[in-house]
Amino acid sequence: MTFVTPWLVWAAAAVPVAVLALHLHDRARRRALTGRLGELPVIGKVIASASPGRRVAKDALAALALGLIALGAARPQVAGTRQVELHGLDLVVAVDVSKSMLVDDVGPTREMVARRVEPSRLGRARELARAVIDELPGDRIAPVVFAAAAAHFPLTEDHLVASNFLRDLDPIDLPQGSNLAEVFRVSRCLLRPDLYDDLGCARIGRRGHGGDPLHGESLDPGRASATARRSSSRRSSAARRS
Repeated sequence: MTFVTPWLVWAAAAVPVAVLALHLHDRARRRALTGRLGELPVIGKVIASASPGRRVAKDALAALALGLIALGAARPQVAGTRQVELHGLDLVVAVDVSKSMLVDDVGPTREMVARRVEPSRLGRARELARAVIDELPGDRIAPVVFAAAAAHFPLTEDHLVASNFLRDLDPIDLPQGSNLAEVFRVSRCLLRPDLYDDLGCARIGRRGHGGDPLHGESLDPGRASATARRSSSRRSSAARRS
């Protein structure tokens, strides 16, 4: 397992020590303040409702929570490979999230009733988009949401990520309006940026060419390393010639 931010792992390990030190300091300070009030046995009877055990439990939970937050922020990653079967179809699924899509002039669907969601054009459009994605197993999807501007996610075979992207962005996340030219520009750049240099595709990233594997990658994991070695060899030869 590797971590994107390794120093946060050390921070996660140091959290319990820091919380323990603070707990001991707090306990010593409480004993000192209590001692100023009188004899400890007498004061102990007066503050009998205090529970040191609960304080210890709270500090332990706080240490655990802070440690897990730091560990998650370090972004642990496990290296591995997986076999991906692609059918060769790349598709952009775009959903309009302008304010006009909040109109409730559509009937409630079974899913809306089950989830107790108010019916709207946007809710219906998201259901239809998810249905389209579910019917394309093994194909790559590029989700796009748009209003006066367009937000996109690169082509991916992870359909859950694509569906979540279309679901999570709302009208408040984009400037309002309906710029259809922008959504078509972004969609064409996502699918074939090599054909539309005049559209400024470099500004949104060059992420794959219509059904082809990404540059420098192979859909066959067994050939991926060989392709990388050949690419490295070509770069070395070009450097020697120059």
